[in-house]
Amino acid sequence: MNAGSPAAGARIPAPADLVEVEVVDDEVLLYHPRQTAAVYLNPTAAVVWGLCDGRRTVADIVALLEESYPDADPPVAEGVEAALASLQKDGMIVFR
Repeated sequence: MNAGSPAAGARIPAPADLVEVEVVDDEVLLYHPRQTAAVYLNPTAAVVWGLCDGRRTVADIVALLEESYPDADPPVAEGVEAALASLQKDGMIVFR
């Protein structure tokens, strides 16, 4: 399903099983035992990761962040989709 499809906002991201989280000096690192490296999250991705609780939809996450960053450039939805795509590619989240 691509981000432009009507149901894209209904996807529910959740942490993949076995992902370990470590916060070091306000930086978030994720590690999955099946992966070969840790994944460093930039501040945007770290916020998105924190909202991926298996209950919120992508649309919910975008709405929450748009409230906090109404004048974001690029638009919040773009940053959320980019962060989710990267987290999924790295095996750190799954969509339900």
